[in-house]
Amino acid sequence: MIATGAAGLLLGAAVIWLFRDELAKMLPLERPGKSIAVLPFLDLSQAKDQEYFCDGISEEILGALAKIDGLRVVARTSSFSFKGKSANVSDVGKKLNVENVLEGSLRREGNRIRITAELINTRNGFHLWSETYERELQDVFALQDEITRSIVDALKIKLAISPPAREQRNTEAYDLYLQGLFFSNKSSEEDLRRALNFFQRALEKDPTFSRAWTGIAKVWYFLADVYVKPLEAYPASKEAALKAIALDEKDAEAHCYLGEAKRVLDWDLAGEDAELKRALQLDPNSAPAHFFLALLPLFQGQLTEGLRFVLEAKKLDPVSPIISYVATAAYLANDQIDDAISEGQRTLQLDPNYFYLDSDLAAAYREKGNFAEAIALYTKAQEATHLPSSGLAITYARMGRQMDARNILAQLLREREKRYVSAPLIAAVYVAFGEKEEAFRWLEQAFSEHSGILQWIAFLPEFRALHSDARFPHLLRRIGVSHDSILAITETTLSETIDPNAQNHFTLKVGVKPRPGTQNGHIVRINVSFYDLTRDNRMKPTDARVGYDWLTSARDWTDATPKFLAATYVRPKTQTLSSDGRRYGGFIVRVYFDGQLQDSRASPPELLTFFPAEDQPISSPNAVPSPIH
Repeated sequence: MIATGAAGLLLGAAVIWLFRDELAKMLPLERPGKSIAVLPFLDLSQAKDQEYFCDGISEEILGALAKIDGLRVVARTSSFSFKGKSANVSDVGKKLNVENVLEGSLRREGNRIRITAELINTRNGFHLWSETYERELQDVFALQDEITRSIVDALKIKLAISPPAREQRNTEAYDLYLQGLFFSNKSSEEDLRRALNFFQRALEKDPTFSRAWTGIAKVWYFLADVYVKPLEAYPASKEAALKAIALDEKDAEAHCYLGEAKRVLDWDLAGEDAELKRALQLDPNSAPAHFFLALLPLFQGQLTEGLRFVLEAKKLDPVSPIISYVATAAYLANDQIDDAISEGQRTLQLDPNYFYLDSDLAAAYREKGNFAEAIALYTKAQEATHLPSSGLAITYARMGRQMDARNILAQLLREREKRYVSAPLIAAVYVAFGEKEEAFRWLEQAFSEHSGILQWIAFLPEFRALHSDARFPHLLRRIGVSHDSILAITETTLSETIDPNAQNHFTLKVGVKPRPGTQNGHIVRINVSFYDLTRDNRMKPTDARVGYDWLTSARDWTDATPKFLAATYVRPKTQTLSSDGRRYGGFIVRVYFDGQLQDSRASPPELLTFFPAEDQPISSPNAVPSPIH
C-alpha cells in the first residue's frame, strides 16, 4: 500500500462514474445553504472541438467563486466527475452535498462566443438565475467576472469587498493556457508534457501571465516521482511557482505547489504549512491546500488528527478518488481495518481503475488476512499501472510464498534500471523479508533522491517493523517528521527594523512548544545562529552584533504552549567594513532537550546542510539555555 502521494495528490480527473445507492449514504446529509458545484459547460460548437475551452471557462469560474468568503464551492475533481453523464441536478446535489448547481453551454465560432449559464437549486429544481451572453473572444475575461457577480447576487451573499476584476489578457495566450489546463488535468506523461508545451507557448505570447506559470508548476509536480526523477521535477515546479507568486502573490494554487516543493526539496514541513495556510487565506475552498494540510499530521505521527483532517478535506471534494485513497491509508494507520476496507471499496466505486501505483484496498484486505482478495486487487493494479506491485510482493512474503515475492522484487529492480521507480517501494518489500539492512539502504537512496513519498514511511503499516531500530527515528528527524521530539519550533519570523544607526537591523521571533507531559528537571537550549553572505556568495558565521531576549516572561516548560524568544542581528554603520563585503545571509535555529537535537529551522534551508549540527551543542554566545525548574 505504498501511495505515491506527492506526485499524484490531485490526479483523478478522469473519474469513472459508478455510484451506487450506498455511496450517497456515506456523504453528509445536511447541505450548506451557500454552496455550489460548477459543472463543465457543454460544447455546442459545430466542430465539437472546443471541449478544452468549455472546461477551462468552467474551471476559471469555479476558481473565482472559490475565493468568495462564505460560499462553499465543491472542488473540480468532484464537479467534473459528472462530465458526459446525464445526471439531474437533484442527484448532483445529493452526491456532492450542495444546494446549488451552475451548468451551461458554450458555442464558439471564430472569435465569437455564445455562453448560456443557469444557476439551479438542487432541492426543488428552481432556476435562481439564467442568462445568455454573446461576446467577442477578447471580452471573455469581463464575461467571467459578470457571471461570477451574477451568481453571488442570486445567492444573496454579502461581500465585504468586491472580487477583483480579471486583468485583460492576450486572447491567443489565454487560448493556449486553456488548452494547457485541459491536458494538465489528465494523468498520462504524454498529456502532461502536452500541457507543459501549451503553457510555455502561452508565456511566449504573454510572459506576465502568472496562471501559465502556475500551470507549469502543476505539471512538473504531477510528473515528479512517477515519470520524472524528483530532483529534476520539483526544482522546476518550485521555480515556476515562485515566478507565478512574483507576478501574483494571491495565487493560492501556486502557494500549494511551492509548499510541496519545500516539503520534498528541503524536508521543510513548517515551510509547507505556512504556504498552505496562506493559500487558504486566499482561497478558503482550495481542495489541494486542505488535502496537503491533512497529510502533515500523518507525517508527524498524529494519526487521529490526520484522519480527521482527511475526512474534512473529503467534504470539499466528496467524490475525489485520491482523497478516498488517502482516507483508506489513514484508517489503516489508525488500525481501523474495517473502516479502511469500506473506504477502499468506496474508492473503487468512484473509479474502478484508480490504483495509482498500488491498491490501498488490497493492503486493507491483507491486514485483515483476506489474502485472496488482496492478490486479486494487486494483480489488477499491476495491469493498470504497468509496474510490478510491491504490495503483491509483501502479501506473498506474509503468506510464506518467498519465491513469488522475490520474483516480483527482481522485476521491480529490473524496472528501475529502465525508468524511475521510487526507492521506498523497494524498501517496503525488504522490510517484509525482514532484511533491515537492505531496507535502510533503499531508504537512504530515497533520501538522497528526495523521494516525494519518503515521509509516508512515518505512518504506513508496511514500515512498522523498523520503528524499534534506532536508525528509523533518526531518519524521520532528517526528513523533518520526527515523532519523538519533546520540543518543536512553531515560529521563525524575521522582520527588519528601520534603524538610522545601522546598515542592517533584523529581529527574529522564535517560538518553541513543549510536548504535553514534559517533566521538570531537564535543560532546554535554543541555539540561534546568524550567517553572512560574502561578496563571493559564501556563507559564513556573522561578525555582526547579535542579542537575545525572552518575550515570554514565565517559562514553565511543563505548560504545553509556545514560548517566544527574540534574537537580533545588528550591523552598525560605524562597524568597519569587512574585506569580504559581508551582508546579512540567513539564520539557523536549533532546539535541544538535555543535549539532544529536537527540531531545527533555517532560512535559506540549505544552511542546515552547510552547517550541520551535533547532538551535543557547544556552548556559545548564540546558545540560549533555559533550565526547566
